[in-house]
Amino acid sequence: MAVATDVSTLTLDGLRQDDAAALFQYRSDPTNARYQSWQPKTESEAAEFIRSLPPVLNFNQAGWYQLALRYTRTKTLVGDIGIHVVADDPTMVELGITLAKDWQHKGLATVACTDVIKQVFAAGKTCVNVSCDPRNTASIRLWQRLGFRHKSFRPAAFEINGELVDDLVLELLPEDWQKHLQR
Repeated sequence: MAVATDVSTLTLDGLRQDDAAALFQYRSDPTNARYQSWQPKTESEAAEFIRSLPPVLNFNQAGWYQLALRYTRTKTLVGDIGIHVVADDPTMVELGITLAKDWQHKGLATVACTDVIKQVFAAGKTCVNVSCDPRNTASIRLWQRLGFRHKSFRPAAFEINGELVDDLVLELLPEDWQKHLQR
């Protein structure tokens, strides 16, 4: 499959109930789950997660939103991107992305994140943060390619799969984004 080169390769929209099986499959895959704070234990849990989501992304309303990433040609769910509008800092948004294993390393994460970051800054937000396990080098490289820079490091900051893990926080400010776009 060719590397994605533009946003027309992907459709970003809301997760639907008929996405539960695919969401469960890639979110519970041990390779993907290694760095994820949420892994559904059953397809029913994935369906409940989808039911719990706000129906529409609203950058003026605090909370977590989840967008489906669909390969445009086949409408296949290939991943999801989490968008957290932070309650105690209305200028900041946190992002996270998960792709099914077969869809990784094809440029899709770059396409999806670029589109969402454009929306974030167009909505007037002034900071985008991501939180990564420092061992997740592929994710860190993605964010750095998009212009993110080191913000903080917290050792043993949270637990994933029964293991205390470090937290590397990267941030993107509008001026960093503009520099990235000019490259």
